Amino acid sequence: MKYDFNRQCFQESGYEAEKAAVIGSDRTVSWKELARQVEHLAQLFRELAIPKGHPVMIYGHKESAFPVAMLACYHADITYIPIDIVYPIERIRTIAEATGSQVLICTGESKPDVGFSVVIDRDFQSTIHQTPVFPEVETDHSADLLQYIIFTSGSTGEPKGVQITKSSIQTFVDWAAVDFGFSGNDVLMNQAPFSFDVSLCDILNAFVHGGTLVLSSGDQVKNQDGFLKRLAETGCSVWTSTPSFLYLFLRHENFHAGNLPAINTFLFMGEELPNRTCGLLKQLFPE
Repeated sequence: MKYDFNRQCFQESGYEAEKAAVIGSDRTVSWKELARQVEHLAQLFRELAIPKGHPVMIYGHKESAFPVAMLACYHADITYIPIDIVYPIERIRTIAEATGSQVLICTGESKPDVGFSVVIDRDFQSTIHQTPVFPEVETDHSADLLQYIIFTSGSTGEPKGVQITKSSIQTFVDWAAVDFGFSGNDVLMNQAPFSFDVSLCDILNAFVHGGTLVLSSGDQVKNQDGFLKRLAETGCSVWTSTPSFLYLFLRHENFHAGNLPAINTFLFMGEELPNRTCGLLKQLFPE
């Protein structure tokens, strides 16, 4: 199975439906289950009558439900805001106030102490605390849909919401399909927070090709031995990160092609890639 981002539908439903689509830090979701959960959540959005342009906040870390919720929002033309659990509570409140978000999806066990009219849990069951009053959003229905908003770190002031449209995602998917050469056989590593755009590269490429997405939490990554063992056991073939993240592993005794034979691609973004890093990497993974 795989997901067509241009047609907004699942395809080849009879092919490898039981294969893992998402291996989360908590549980694994098959492609068949992914399609079921996406349709279920899309139906829930319709029942809640969320208007076009109103942002739903997705809160969690590396649980399997997080990318499922993101895909459901794309599938249902719902705008979303990814929020990692590392965000300070005051920042979450500021974002909620700035966007007027009335709906929160919690993909893990924790829930921020912020008042939302509707809270959807990790099993995609909703609790209506009060009837949501969706703010008026001036929307040109002929214009490109606002798909998601990522808030910057705020290191130089107040966090700013960067708005990404649906056509931008479609353009990226079409470009990556030609230039990257991924397939349904690929297993893509995902470790960057979902509030960081680098993370979306793995999600989109895994879903559009029918591959497998392996999510690793911050705690799992800090344990370098365990993290590399996780990549080896899941057959990870695509490593995506900033160059500085990779640099943390260059001296590890198990970071080489002999221990990670499935890796065939390193995909870097977010920073300049130093020549020295490339040289060391070519020695460890000569193919």
